[in-house]
Amino acid sequence: MNSLTALLNKYSSDKGTVDTWNDNPNEIFRNKRLMHGYSIIYDEILQDYKNKNNLILEIGCVGDTPLSSLKAWKEYFVNSKIVGFDLNGDKIIGQGFDINTGSQESISDLYDLVNKYKSFDIIIDDGSHFHKHQIGNFLFLIHFLNKGGIYIIEDVNVSPETYSFFSENVSKFINESKSVGQIRFHKSGLIIINKF
Repeated sequence: MNSLTALLNKYSSDKGTVDTWNDNPNEIFRNKRLMHGYSIIYDEILQDYKNKNNLILEIGCVGDTPLSSLKAWKEYFVNSKIVGFDLNGDKIIGQGFDINTGSQESISDLYDLVNKYKSFDIIIDDGSHFHKHQIGNFLFLIHFLNKGGIYIIEDVNVSPETYSFFSENVSKFINESKSVGQIRFHKSGLIIINKF
């Protein structure tokens, strides 16, 4: 089981393609989740990082299936350190991950994070899905992404906000993205920035 799709499905992450979280036949009321299928894209764009010594940050790792993607990252990126950052990070103890508790809205919490780790090779924002957080985190954290690193923003098409991702602060986001790397918008709701 070496593909990210297989691993993300194994750990019931919504990044996968199969909703294994609700496959219990004894469960009377099963809610089907939206499976994003990001893993298919991740299999392609992250394979060059697989055997490297990466420092990987995922924002938003304590959700419906806590740590599901972190478990998949750990099994896939065997030489890497996996770091989580979540508002509810203090609820996860003894799972073998370095989980940091903090808010995407707090510049102080973000400074604490980068002061602790200095820089990252891969950053995945699966946090609040609020565009103001996605843009704000990117504008801050891109300076702590190593050259050749990759920054991924998930779920830009499912924000609970009432305005479009392409309205508020978008020119600042796009200008900064283009100045530091190659930016790709994917129809599935991903934005991928490869840093020069």
